[in-house]
Amino acid sequence: QSVHKHVGYEPSGRAFDDIALNSEGLPHNPYSAAGAIMCSAQIFPEKPQAERFDYIMNVWNRLLGGDVAEFNNSQYLTLKQHSDQDHCLAYLMKETGALPEVGSIAKNLEFYFMNLSVEMTTRKLSYVASCLAFNGICPFTGEQIFASSVVRDCLSLM
Repeated sequence: QSVHKHVGYEPSGRAFDDIALNSEGLPHNPYSAAGAIMCSAQIFPEKPQAERFDYIMNVWNRLLGGDVAEFNNSQYLTLKQHSDQDHCLAYLMKETGALPEVGSIAKNLEFYFMNLSVEMTTRKLSYVASCLAFNGICPFTGEQIFASSVVRDCLSLM
């Protein structure tokens, strides 16, 4: 619910990286670049980047049932180097008041690029899909990773 104060939840019909916000001045949904930047900015913004990223990697690894997601540093550096459009989106959201004052744009984009640089095999990604299919429960460990309401909302946007 708090996410949707800052991100819409309707399909946009636009490309992932389109520079556009909805009629309320928010990203259309979390699956657009603007929405992903906005969601990244809301993940423990008061904590150091390392702690924020450790949290994200921990969630991925729990979804993988103890297997490990990887970080692709080359991808991260490439994203940082070619980030004009992402900066444009972030500044647009700041200008419209959509982006909450939760840290600098540079810090938020750095974290967003870190998240985009997590990689795994298709087999590992199928483990993640199985957690969604099992209503947020990892079928390998039995751990409830996401509340069923979160899974419902996530799947309804896919």
